Order: sequence, then C-alpha cells, then structure tokens
Amino acid sequence: MMTNKEKLKRVIEEEYDLEKCYEEIIMKIYESKQEKINKVWKWSLVPICLAALIGGGLFLKLQLNKNGLKNKPFVDSINNVTLNINEIDNKSGSSNFKLDADVKVVEQNDINFLKPFGLIDLPSDLIKTYNYIFYFRENKESINYDILGNYEIVYTDDFEREVSIKYSEDNKPIRDYYFSEEGSKITKIKEIELKIYKYENIYFTEFVYNGYNFDIETHNITEQELSNLLFSILK
Repeated sequence: MMTNKEKLKRVIEEEYDLEKCYEEIIMKIYESKQEKINKVWKWSLVPICLAALIGGGLFLKLQLNKNGLKNKPFVDSINNVTLNINEIDNKSGSSNFKLDADVKVVEQNDINFLKPFGLIDLPSDLIKTYNYIFYFRENKESINYDILGNYEIVYTDDFEREVSIKYSEDNKPIRDYYFSEEGSKITKIKEIELKIYKYENIYFTEFVYNGYNFDIETHNITEQELSNLLFSILK
C-alpha cells in the first residue's frame, strides 16, 4: 500500500512535466498573502490552484546570482542566539506550476485538528487565528480530495501582520515559492539546524522537529519577534 508521501509524489510526477517546470519556475512570492486569506481561504473545501512544491517531488536549483542572496546576521541578545538571515534582494518571474487542492477551514475547538506544539510566543496584536487542512486528489480522474497534504495555522491582525505555521508528518508542506539552499548560512537553535530567508517584509524558514516538517512564513514581523517565535516552538 502506498504511503501518503508516495501518493503525493506520484500526483506531481503524473500530472506535470518536471523538466518544463524546472525551466519555468524560479521563484514566486505573493505581495499580499493577507488578501488571499481574506478573499479565498475562509471558504470551506474550495478547490484552489496553489503554486506548490512537495518534498521529494521537485527541487528548484535557483542561481544565487539571480536571487541576489545576502547573508545578514541578527544578534538576539534576549535568547542568546544569532539568526543568519539569508536575504533575497531580487524578485524573479512568477511560476506557472500549479497544484489542484482543497482547503478545509477548521473550527478552533475541533479535536481532530492536529497541533504538534503548545503555547508559542506570538506578538500580542495577532489576535485572530485560522486553521486549515490541505487535501489533494490522487490523479486528474479522481473526484475525491482525500490525500492529506498538510495542516496550517495562521495568526494575524487581519490587516498587515501575520504568522503562518504549516506542518506535516509525511512531507514538506506546500508553499508558493522556493529558495535554493546553496550558499545560504545555517542558524542553530537548541541543536536544531534551520535556514532563514527574507524577501522584503517576508521571513521564511523550514525545519524538522519532533517528527514533523515545519514551514513558517511571516509578514511584517520583526527579527526579534521571529526569534522569539522559533524559540517557543523549538522547546
């Protein structure tokens, strides 16, 4: 019997020309993810097309000179750590690579919504919380979106500031852009290695912790707030 990760990988391999995707996709960053949340993600089980990369399915070998990657350390004296920020100065063209998925909006008190972490250190103004589960179908002929992709929790002020935490046991959570790891510097927090990227007001990082693949993206969050958040998750 195929595992969830194997099914997700097969979906990509069967439905997309990976060589064409390799040529076309460089990086995609949405200027306002908040607008997407307000207008789309509050609908329950709405089929949407997401520019996405699944762990094991596709890796983009981006050229660092095109990205304009710069390493800018942030010294956090409160948590006694240095965050190595890999800053992207140059925005590249958008991708045509899309993945068909259903997004289910989950109530806050739903006991079936998996959450692999407890209380975390968030900015006090992020008072709104939205929970989502991403589902995929096995192939184009299937009418059922029954392959679990990943979970996501969004903490926001419903205006400009936001923290999005995605996680999955089986694969890397989907997202709409990707950075090459070549030449980027590692940050180490409590023996966990991770790489932090920045583009304009967006921070992104991913790591594996306690058996889960985490993918974190923030908008208009300070470096200190980011550091506090990461320390509270990596307990």
